[in-house]
Amino acid sequence: MKRRFPDAGRFAAITALAVALACGRDAERAGAGAPGSPPPGGGAERTVARVDGEPIASNDLRGGFGGPNGGRAALENAIARRLYAQEARRRGLDVTSDVRAQIEGVRREAALREEVVLENALQSALAQQAAVSEEELREQYEKTKNRYSEPRLRIRRAVFPSAEAARAEDERLGPDGHLDPAASEEIGPASREELMKLQLFGIMRLQQPGQRIVVERGRDSALLELIEVLPPAPPPFEQVRARLEEELRAQKAGRAFAALGQELRAKAHIEVDEAALKEEQMSQPGVSGPLRPSRGAP
Repeated sequence: MKRRFPDAGRFAAITALAVALACGRDAERAGAGAPGSPPPGGGAERTVARVDGEPIASNDLRGGFGGPNGGRAALENAIARRLYAQEARRRGLDVTSDVRAQIEGVRREAALREEVVLENALQSALAQQAAVSEEELREQYEKTKNRYSEPRLRIRRAVFPSAEAARAEDERLGPDGHLDPAASEEIGPASREELMKLQLFGIMRLQQPGQRIVVERGRDSALLELIEVLPPAPPPFEQVRARLEEELRAQKAGRAFAALGQELRAKAHIEVDEAALKEEQMSQPGVSGPLRPSRGAP
């Protein structure tokens, strides 16, 4: 009796699936016990199914909820992955040298990504802990206020019952006409950012005094005319206070982060295999010649 073996493409698919599932489940188990750590998907994790007693969590569905039956399709895919992975393990594919090498590679990549997440979390924590005084904020404002300077605009706005009426008035005025001050309101001087906050979204298209645009908004519309462009001027302190505080916190966090790095390095026991490092660097594509220390290296 002849034994039938799966074709190469199917075998490769099962192998890759085994790698993905093995690594995903190992990462899930490793993260499940971390106190205070949120589930990978960012929301509350629920057990939506079990396969031979092993749970499939909502985050295992990987956001595949498109369409009316997306949730069911995503679950069926998760169940299939789990079954194929179990079968791959039953056949001993998880202990073959090739698959083990792939699994270890994925685990190393996951560990590197975890370190980056934790490093960013540490920087954010240091920024939140940084104390910023009112005096420091005022000083930072004086140093950087010109960086926030923007041209200030004066515009005139006339409201019409419809976009058609606003366009008709724009056509009637022609290239040389202007909105009647008695039948319109003047806004500004204000920066484009401030005008955008007033939902004057077409303001970016006004570049030269005398230009007009029609802005549609709900039941009525408006005809905007640019009257004057004033030279750049720094915004009021209160308008940029939040940005100033964010900048100062980031600066302080950066200094604290660097100092902490030096402190941790001094306390740690670090061993570097220079020969292995040199061999690794020389094995990289496009690298030749003697190993040179990077700029800033001790």
